[in-house]
Amino acid sequence: MPHDDRTAPDRVSQLYLALQKVLRTLDFSKSMQSGTPSITVSQMRVLSFFNEHEVVHISELSRALGLSIQNVNNIVRRLEDADYVRRTPNRQNRRFSDILLTDHGRARFLSFRT
Repeated sequence: MPHDDRTAPDRVSQLYLALQKVLRTLDFSKSMQSGTPSITVSQMRVLSFFNEHEVVHISELSRALGLSIQNVNNIVRRLEDADYVRRTPNRQNRRFSDILLTDHGRARFLSFRT
């Protein structure tokens, strides 16, 4: 059996990337059949936060997902473009935006869960 010099975290990262590719392929196939735009694993991870929260913030998504704030902002922007989420100004702190799931986003998220 050949010796693998990669560390366990490296192997996990490689496995995660391979899984993302497989899921994207499956999702793309599903979306091509249904005529709806595909959604990435990262976008689905963001949407999954709405299982437990009515409102989420970029900073909490960044911490929970282990992604940079810029990366999360890009994901949320794409979700906004697809009408899955919307941003509204936070009433307590103008530096924050509240991210809310739209009805369309909720329907899309629920379709993936079934």
